[in-house]
Amino acid sequence: MIKLRWHWVDYIFLVIILALLVRSFLFQSYKVDSESMLPTLVKNDLILCYNPFFLKKFDKKKIHRNDIVVFRAPVYPHEEYVKRVVGLGGDKVAIVSNCAYINGKKFDEKKIKSNTGFYYSVPEIEVPSNSIFVLGDNRGRSSDSRSWGALALSNINGKCILVYWPLSRFHFF
Repeated sequence: MIKLRWHWVDYIFLVIILALLVRSFLFQSYKVDSESMLPTLVKNDLILCYNPFFLKKFDKKKIHRNDIVVFRAPVYPHEEYVKRVVGLGGDKVAIVSNCAYINGKKFDEKKIKSNTGFYYSVPEIEVPSNSIFVLGDNRGRSSDSRSWGALALSNINGKCILVYWPLSRFHFF
């Protein structure tokens, strides 16, 4: 009879294989490279998101208001942006004097940095089905749905679940 012996090299190999499988099918890491989501996300934060494969198979319909998503930018498809979901398909979204209104009700924006020194308004639009309306938390420094309209769900690359680096900023969304 052959007796199996596990050495530390075998354990390391197994951990690497499991990590690659998890990364390939469940999670994706991104580095924040702008200030458009201040104070929620800071430049150079590392965030963990559900992987696009996992999101497409299970989670696309489970995107909610206030979720933070990573997506291919509609105007620059080779770039990825990270923004907060404000409106869902079928919602009527308007922005009046820096305040977002969803279906006529003021959107809870406690985490928003909107003291940019200027005011903006966006006339009411209806978000098409299979689309979302996204805004950056730092409104004065964000290219978002105010500029290019609703975002198709097919552009979404991930739904953010946590900031993992630097450790001092570690938190779940």
